Amino acid sequence: MRNILNISRWRLSPFDLMVYVLWGVLLLSYWRGINNKIPFFKNYTDELEIAIVVVPIVLALPQIVKRIKPIDLIFCIGFALLYLLNYVFYPENHIALDDRLLRCLFTVVPFFIYGRMLDIDRYYKGFYRISAFTILLTVFYYFSYAQNVAVDVDTENYNMSASYNLLPHVLFVLWATFKKQSLENIGLSILGIFQIIAYGTRGPLVCALVFFTLYALIFSDMKYARLIKGLIVAMGIAVSMFFYEIAIFLQLQLQNFGMSTRIVDKIIEDELTDGSGREWIAEALYDILENGKNFCGYGLLGAERYVGTYPHKIYLEFMFSFGYVVGILLLFAVVLFIVKAFIKASQINKEFILLLVCGSVVKLCMSGTFLDDTIFFMLLGNCAQMLMRKKSLLYNWRR
Repeated sequence: MRNILNISRWRLSPFDLMVYVLWGVLLLSYWRGINNKIPFFKNYTDELEIAIVVVPIVLALPQIVKRIKPIDLIFCIGFALLYLLNYVFYPENHIALDDRLLRCLFTVVPFFIYGRMLDIDRYYKGFYRISAFTILLTVFYYFSYAQNVAVDVDTENYNMSASYNLLPHVLFVLWATFKKQSLENIGLSILGIFQIIAYGTRGPLVCALVFFTLYALIFSDMKYARLIKGLIVAMGIAVSMFFYEIAIFLQLQLQNFGMSTRIVDKIIEDELTDGSGREWIAEALYDILENGKNFCGYGLLGAERYVGTYPHKIYLEFMFSFGYVVGILLLFAVVLFIVKAFIKASQINKEFILLLVCGSVVKLCMSGTFLDDTIFFMLLGNCAQMLMRKKSLLYNWRR
């Protein structure tokens, strides 16, 4: 625990501070709760929250400008033009485009630059501490809150947004557990997974499971690979033997804490694969694509005109937005881009890319739109960084 909270040795430049603030932005939601109870300051909570994020960025601008590459400007300006051109070619999408314009262009897309400049080898320990503290604070808050209002909580509810916001931090702690199997790391991983279950959303749980499985398989030459594989087999046998009993136990524990039992309920009722309406959305959009006359697709966020929401599948979103041919070509380009970066990356960067893939691409195959996903653009930027490195040099920033 001492390692999690020990920040006395951190020597932070303005750029370092910005990097850590953006990774730990979820903590602002708890800070808001504290600030709202402080006289005078509670009147300026929104302004202070913006300042906490913007001030480090402003202070880091000189260092950011030094690190800006042509690819950063080309990507961000190019994507902004693509977005704005949708107003011209698909004016019928203007309501949906208006709703996401500011967030997409000024918050989400700049994460490409963030990912492109991020040296995970340098920031690994800091990210771990932030993720560990985020999990501890999240669990403490929701346990305390649920205990106080348990009689009023509807355990059928779920919090998708909070669950997906917590996911990158859970994945990071899982990653740390693979690298060092300490009781601290294992305990934090269990707490993080339990919190995701308590939120009642299946998608983040699937992302964590995919990361766990792929990491064990891809990096199987590591010294702890046999232990991990043995644990996976043992856990699989235990769960299969006592599946119903484990589900009932979890259901009772979640009910006692007033938390959502939605995931466990679906397991018990054999409805875990129920798509909650996503199948209807996909069928409707595929039908429009196959029977429609628009070969070039229906534009960014065009699905909202027909089904009232995004497609919930990144591959379908690409095809519906750009048409079958262009959409598939773009998907292939993105996959090839990520694979080539993964192959070229060093060991620690390979592992980080896998984490970002599970926290964004895997998620986007089940929920969300890439236009809202900061981790997806962070992944693209980080992959661009890997492909820009010179083969003869070990890329390592030292300030």
